[in-house]
Amino acid sequence: MNGARVFAPGNVSLWMNLFTDVPQMAGCCDQSVPDFEDRIADYTIYSGQNAGARDAEYSVLWLTLYGADAVGVTGPKSSEPIKPFRNPEKFSGVLPELWRDGDNRVYRVPRKAADPVRVIPKRRWPCVPRGRLGCATGSPSGQGFGRPALPSPASVG
Repeated sequence: MNGARVFAPGNVSLWMNLFTDVPQMAGCCDQSVPDFEDRIADYTIYSGQNAGARDAEYSVLWLTLYGADAVGVTGPKSSEPIKPFRNPEKFSGVLPELWRDGDNRVYRVPRKAADPVRVIPKRRWPCVPRGRLGCATGSPSGQGFGRPALPSPASVG
C-alpha cells in the first residue's frame, strides 16, 4: 500500500511520523488539527458514541471521507500502551484484514478513487453532521463518496 493514507492508533501514529513518510488521516499531534470535524471523525472512529449497531458503518464512512486506505487497530491484549478503540472488533468481518500480529490488526478501507482528497458538493453529503455526533437528516450511507466522477481538488479553482 505504498503511498496509502492510514488511520493509525495511539502511539503508532507518533512513531510513523518520526520514522516513515506514510500519510496519515490524523497522525499524532492534535495542535495541527485544521478543523473541528477532524476531531469529531477521530473521536467517532475510536469511541463509536451514539452509533450503536452501526459503529463500523459510521467509522468506515469517516475513514472514506478522509481518504484513508487502511485503519490500524490495537486490541485489549496488544503490547501497545495506548488502546484508543472502545470496540476494537468492529471492523472484523466488515473490512478485509491485511495484517495481524496478536491483538494488533490492519484493515484495508476499500475506496473507488485513489486520490487522497476529493471535493464533495454539499448536495451529495449523506448527512449534515450536528453537534452530538449525529446527523441532521437521513442516514450516513456514503453513497456517492469516493467515486471518480467527483472532481479532484486540482480541477476546482
